[in-house]
Amino acid sequence: QESGQRLLRTLNLVIEISAMEAGNFDADFQEIDLNDVIRKLVRNYKEDAAKKNLKIIFDDPLSSFFVVTDLKFVHGAIENLLDNAIKFTNEGWVSVTAAKETIEDENYIIINIADTGIGISEKNQKVIFEDFQQESMGYSRVYEGTGLGLSLSKKYVELLGGYIKLTSRVGEGSTFSIFLPVKQVQT
Repeated sequence: QESGQRLLRTLNLVIEISAMEAGNFDADFQEIDLNDVIRKLVRNYKEDAAKKNLKIIFDDPLSSFFVVTDLKFVHGAIENLLDNAIKFTNEGWVSVTAAKETIEDENYIIINIADTGIGISEKNQKVIFEDFQQESMGYSRVYEGTGLGLSLSKKYVELLGGYIKLTSRVGEGSTFSIFLPVKQVQT
């Protein structure tokens, strides 16, 4: 069953990447409660985290955090990053935060997915955003995956006019930060 689920996820990722490459995706901007989206994703991953004895944390000081964005793209980007954080963390925690911040006179929504996982070497921090790339490649790799999740997350965020920033140290964990330009925000 796990292998079947993994195959299904791989096929879905390949289909999404193919559709994006063909230009068949347009953003559908609407008002969403970002905190509600994150809460649901964290709840969905609680069981996976518990199986690995990991603590999964969502720090949401605001009960609601309304933004105008594309639900599918934001959901997909966070889901892929959260999935990777749990997959590549063997002990400790995974944390998600969301906030509004002004950077160089431009307002952004910043979503951080941080973990105490294996980390990513500096030389691989750029290539892991390419299709089918991972930190560990080849038959001897320890972790399963297709190398499509980060690529797809990056493409989703870029379609929304944003970008992803990575901070990581091998053996200490990673923080993936999604920066989305603010279209409209209400708290």
